[in-house]
Amino acid sequence: MLYGGRQKHPHGGVTALDRRQPACGRSWPCGRFARRLSPAPAPLYHFPQGGSHMKTAICYYSRHHGNTLKVLEAMAEVAEIDLIDVTSRMAARLPQYDRIGFASGIYYSKFHDTVVHYAAQYLPEGKETFFVCTHGSTACPEKYYAAITEAVKAKNCPILGTFSCRGYDTFGPFKLIGGMAKGHPDADDLQRARAFIQAL
Repeated sequence: MLYGGRQKHPHGGVTALDRRQPACGRSWPCGRFARRLSPAPAPLYHFPQGGSHMKTAICYYSRHHGNTLKVLEAMAEVAEIDLIDVTSRMAARLPQYDRIGFASGIYYSKFHDTVVHYAAQYLPEGKETFFVCTHGSTACPEKYYAAITEAVKAKNCPILGTFSCRGYDTFGPFKLIGGMAKGHPDADDLQRARAFIQAL
């Protein structure tokens, strides 16, 4: 499921809620995947293909080239996950989840401030958590997780694990040299992401 303005059709592709034809060529709407966003903060799309029975949400920020969302959508192919865009300004209902992930690109060597503030404001005490990030560099040092780790530990939440991969980065001065990590996340990155969420 995803909080936001798009809906993923079960037969492939991302489409507008009710205007465009789905990528599979079938008529729209297609079953319960055609639900509109209700006034209550009901998630928009659902990935029921399998994975853990733990009820899981990932609160994410993905802009720039959308690298982080690509990774999360790959995870959602193999696990039932609610994806919550932290910029959606919708009320969070995080107490209903067994475990909660936080995902972001890396900005100035840390998770985006919006994700960190979201965790500090909405994360319930004691929930199992995990982190997902994309970055242009060849390594992922621990400092990238420092701010989000501090926010999570302040809520006495255990950290189950972390996933990171490279993502195409033209942020700031990298734009002048054509960017870094072009072509990422690639197929290998996305397969590692699927394996991570299945093993979590």
